[in-house]
Amino acid sequence: MDRRTLAADLAISDLAWRYDISFAGVSKHVAVLERAGLVTKRPAGREQMVRADPEVLAAVLEMIEHLQSFWEERPARVGP
Repeated sequence: MDRRTLAADLAISDLAWRYDISFAGVSKHVAVLERAGLVTKRPAGREQMVRADPEVLAAVLEMIEHLQSFWEERPARVGP
């Protein structure tokens, strides 16, 4: 995910030129992120605009941090 999509809508074509993958590849990645609810996509003329949802990303980060602390504590609970 590109940080620029947190601040504003960004065309998939603008995302594609920045990375060393094809437009179709970027479009497929965006589709996966959209299905996961991490980004929204809307048409704007011939372009597809993408924007990340900061609230959803914050919730995902919170969940990851919770899981991380769980797994870091797990060896201590199992014992030697």
